[in-house]
Amino acid sequence: MSHVGPSIFDSGHPLVVTIEPDNNGVWQIQPSNTETVNGNIHRVIARGRGQDMKPTAGPAWTNRRSAAAPTQPPYFDEDHVPIVLIPGEKVKFRCAHPFVLWLDRQPNVSVVPGTPQNPLDGVTLPISAPGGNSPVFNVLGCGQQIFYKCTAYVDLQNGQTLVIDPDTIIDF
Repeated sequence: MSHVGPSIFDSGHPLVVTIEPDNNGVWQIQPSNTETVNGNIHRVIARGRGQDMKPTAGPAWTNRRSAAAPTQPPYFDEDHVPIVLIPGEKVKFRCAHPFVLWLDRQPNVSVVPGTPQNPLDGVTLPISAPGGNSPVFNVLGCGQQIFYKCTAYVDLQNGQTLVIDPDTIIDF
């Protein structure tokens, strides 16, 4: 049962996650602020899903967090829009520069046994996107794991590589 509503991102309209600077020049990995599905902007959908997941994510984080971890999931601070996906949905990543993506279980919480290392079906890490666009991926069911860390290594093609690392939430 989904905590965030119906599945809406499919092969024809995957969730587009952008890797780009925000309005303050801070590089982020977050749902697109320009792509839409059913007339709704991806980032607005994700922000709503993040709010809807708080009653589930907060206690799950508290019960499983490591001693040195923040007291709440990082997206609770409202500065970052989380990537919230439903199993079976489709997602792709896009950047104006070549990038490599690593998506793995969130290290600040304990691992739920039997859950996938990453929530993307058939993906062997890392994911390389030399042209700035990833393929479209199918989101796996992740049970109670729900917390994942998404890290991008962006090649600015000027001798500089940026490392960006927000969080991903998978509904169950």
